[in-house]
Amino acid sequence: MHKQHLQKAGLLLLLWLTAPACLAGEEPADELAAATSSTARPGWTRLVYTGEDLPGKPTTSLELTDASMEALAVTGVQVPENTITPFTARYVRLLTVSGPGTESGTGLRIWFDAETGTVLQRDRLKSGPDGSRKITRYGPDGAFRVRLRPANRAQAQATPATWTQRKDKVYRYDLDAAGCSRVIVPTLLLYTLTVSIPDTAETFLCVFQDDALYRVWPEQQDKESITVDYTVTTDAGDRRVRGERQLEKIALRVEPVTPGTDASGFELLELRDDIAVYIDRPAELPVGISGSRSLYRNIHIRLSTAWR
Repeated sequence: MHKQHLQKAGLLLLLWLTAPACLAGEEPADELAAATSSTARPGWTRLVYTGEDLPGKPTTSLELTDASMEALAVTGVQVPENTITPFTARYVRLLTVSGPGTESGTGLRIWFDAETGTVLQRDRLKSGPDGSRKITRYGPDGAFRVRLRPANRAQAQATPATWTQRKDKVYRYDLDAAGCSRVIVPTLLLYTLTVSIPDTAETFLCVFQDDALYRVWPEQQDKESITVDYTVTTDAGDRRVRGERQLEKIALRVEPVTPGTDASGFELLELRDDIAVYIDRPAELPVGISGSRSLYRNIHIRLSTAWR
């Protein structure tokens, strides 16, 4: 009986991991929209950034949509015992991130609590022979990650649901001890810095990346005059914003919480070292990010298009 119970639990977990995260939830779309309309929203639904200072001028897009716990495909499924206690939420949003040359089925999806900004789940998929899928669930006591890879060439050419090479790992942290009421991932900083999350009085944020927890202080600097050139798309049409703008500069001061971790490993959209986010506050848009990448120092990734 005990063996059958374990087999059933394992099957349920596998269903959670392999179920497509884009499945529609049971809650009707109109009811979901009404439920989330009262929660804080940024001034954008999609952003496209261009690395003007990088070879090939690569682009990165972020798209924000409403979702549900059912869309995470975790309803009724238990995270393995002695791992973590996963967060849940009443209202869920999904941030989808895609980079240059992204193939079908490749990209990053981040589900988070629309009321508090807390990250719920992160799903990173890379297709191809060397592909992998990393699914991470978050809780107040740690993160549980599953890494799936194709075991052979046949699996590599099939869908990730067929991949059988698997590795589980638990990363322990204590949000209370770290002084935080929530945890986010780096990309969510672009959301958090442009929206007012109610009932959050933290002077710093707890941010989990890869295998480490960091405290991140968003420090407001003097405004800077920066040249911008981006298009805002709405139902009424397109509007181009071009020229010098006084932007709010928010520098990110990073301190590792996880022992043995170096602050230089922290990155936002692949930028490291002295990261800053530039916000056009009247427009509620993060119009640029600065930092360093590999051999390129002090570069800027600039907003090229925003949808409202």
